[in-house]
Order: sequence, then C-alpha cells, then structure tokens
Amino acid sequence: KKWHTDHDHATNKLRGILCSNCNMALGLFKDNCDLMLKAVKYIEKYKSLSGIIDIVHPQADCIPDIMT
Repeated sequence: KKWHTDHDHATNKLRGILCSNCNMALGLFKDNCDLMLKAVKYIEKYKSLSGIIDIVHPQADCIPDIMT
C-alpha cells in the first residue's frame, strides 16, 4: 500500500496518514461531510438489492435530495 499525508485544505494543517484510496476519496468529496453522508445513505439504501440498476449516478453531487 502507498501511504499519503492528509491535510485540511482550508488550514493546510496535517490531519494524518491515509492510504491512497482514502486520501483520494476525501479529495473527491472536497472534505464535504454532507456529500459523504449522502453517498453513504445511497449505498445503504441499495446494498440489499442485487441486480438493480439505478438511473441516478452515485457521485455525491449528483444525488438529488429525493434520494436522501
């Protein structure tokens, strides 16, 4: 595994050490907890359904409010 230092983009202060996937995920969510929680709710809603294709893209900023 490759490790990366994670930092707060607003303060530039070091937060910790993360694997590259987790560090990239936080960056893609722009450290926005609301967007991350929407993505979690989306996954939890559909994790018990198999073989279902949803027309809503799972990207956090694409999840409409009706999905949350």
